[in-house]
Amino acid sequence: MANDFLKIFSDGWERFKSAVPSYNKPHYNKQVEAVLQCGDPVFGFSQYLCLNCGKGSRIVAHSCKSKFCLRSGRVDGENFAQSIASKLYEDVDYRHLVLTIPAQFRTVFYKNRFTGDLYSTFISMGWEFVKSFMKVIAGVDLECGCIIVLHTVGRKSDFRPHLHIMLMSGGISPEGHWISLKRFDFSILNRTWKKTLLAGMRNWDEQGEFESVFSEAESKYKGFYAHIDVNPAPKKRRNLIRYLSKYLCRPQISLKRLLQYNSKRDEVV
Repeated sequence: MANDFLKIFSDGWERFKSAVPSYNKPHYNKQVEAVLQCGDPVFGFSQYLCLNCGKGSRIVAHSCKSKFCLRSGRVDGENFAQSIASKLYEDVDYRHLVLTIPAQFRTVFYKNRFTGDLYSTFISMGWEFVKSFMKVIAGVDLECGCIIVLHTVGRKSDFRPHLHIMLMSGGISPEGHWISLKRFDFSILNRTWKKTLLAGMRNWDEQGEFESVFSEAESKYKGFYAHIDVNPAPKKRRNLIRYLSKYLCRPQISLKRLLQYNSKRDEVV
């Protein structure tokens, strides 16, 4: 095994599935199998020969091309960042916005993680928030744009769904004028997100199955967190791609954070 990340999955994947049967599905098995085989020439390789002398030879093992793989996922993330950078307008400032959910909502999201409809609705909530927030700041409806990316885990690799948004620092008014995003009371962010999220969740929960969860969260202000960077994203393409890779499409964990792995004690530090 090339690193502790692979050793952990090689040693513990079967036992993990026994402990948490919901992950014993073909999709997860396929991803883990691909990661464990990534970069191993036994599972496929390309051989390059020198056409001049006929002696030089090099074997390059095939990658798994899985986003779950730290090696292939990094390449996929960089390509994703470049594709996003190519869609942004060079003469427009963009702000990085993060939207989170209260802790009570995570159970709801986890129970519905295999259907996909809640995640799709969650992204739509992000767009509804952007339109509402921009209207509050500008005083009129603005035609604006953003790119929304859904993350299902936090920095500690725990289940923590949240949205990353690259938001235009302004929009076009009904009269056709560009209105820039000005200074505003940051409490507007959390209030607007709370209203948008609760409305979206209740609309999704047509049967009222989780109304008690929503009512409990509604009585509290904590958890409806919206953060926007004070400074715009970098304009230079190279710096912008590095910025986007860091926040929007980084690997799920860094090998530097795996300080120690003891397979005999089943202990990860």
